[in-house]
Parts: sequence; C-alpha cells; structure tokens
Amino acid sequence: MDEHLTDDDLAALELGELPAPPRRHLVALHLKLGCPECLARSGDRLVPVLDPQWNGDTQPDLGGRRGLQYDFILKSAIRTALSKLPEIEAARKQAQSEVCGEARLVEGRWPRCTPELRKARVEAWLEEAQASRRDPVDEYLVLAGVAAAYAKKLEPKGEAADVRALAFAEAANAQR
Repeated sequence: MDEHLTDDDLAALELGELPAPPRRHLVALHLKLGCPECLARSGDRLVPVLDPQWNGDTQPDLGGRRGLQYDFILKSAIRTALSKLPEIEAARKQAQSEVCGEARLVEGRWPRCTPELRKARVEAWLEEAQASRRDPVDEYLVLAGVAAAYAKKLEPKGEAADVRALAFAEAANAQR
C-alpha cells in the first residue's frame, strides 16, 4: 500500500473496527509493517489495537493529599458497611422468621421497621412469592402482593430500588 492511512481509517481503528475489505487487509498490513508516519499520526491511540501485550491504561496517580482523601473516603465507606452487617443479618433473620410464621412479637406487634428490615422483608416475601409461582394462583397473588406492599415504602435509591422493581414486577406477573 503506497498511500498512508486516512483520518477515517484512524477513527475506525480507534473504535476497534477495521475498514471494509479489501482495504481492511491493506490497512492491517500497513500498520503491521510499522509505517513511521502513520504511527506518528496516531500517537498512542492505536496501542490497544496494535500491541497484543497491552494491559490497559495505567491507573492515575492519586499521591499526596488527594490520594489520602480518596483512601479516607473508601475506608470510611467500608467501615460503615461492615458496621451495618450485624444489623442487616438480624433484619434478614427477622424477616425470614416472619415469612415462616415464627417471628417473636414485641408488645403484640412485629419489631419497628428500619430501612434494613424493610428491605429484608421485601426480599424474604419476594423469595417466597417466586417459590410459589406454580402453587395456586391466589396464594401466589397474596405473597407477591405482600412483597409489593413492603416495597412501596422502600426508598427508590441504590440497591433498594432494584429490590423494589423486582417486587413490583413479581406482583405484576402474579396479576397475569
């Protein structure tokens, strides 16, 4: 190939695409032979395409104060998540015991609902509804309805939004 790569060829290569045949073979051969002018025009943009040993972009250096702030934020989030694990586990056990009918009542009622307990209740009732899909329709409808009723009170943020959507989808499926 006597001519060098066009701007369209370079743009396509950056996207990981090769031009249409027969130009595809000519472009690949041209680059494989290492045309200094075309390699200079592309800079480091084609390294992912041309270098089979390329392991990805280097991670940004977060040294100094910025790195310390980043580390602090991550460690704080991990510490918070780990501190909530016992509460989440207790909520899951409570919700499972409620579904099984073995829950202990506090002053004649179920324990006060926390966000963790509410999410655990939705998950437990949803799991029970999904397990009863082949059971009588009325039973399935009630179980999916209970999961959806608890889900209505979940904050539609993060993982709770996913659980909420699953409960609503299960209730809709039960209505069919």
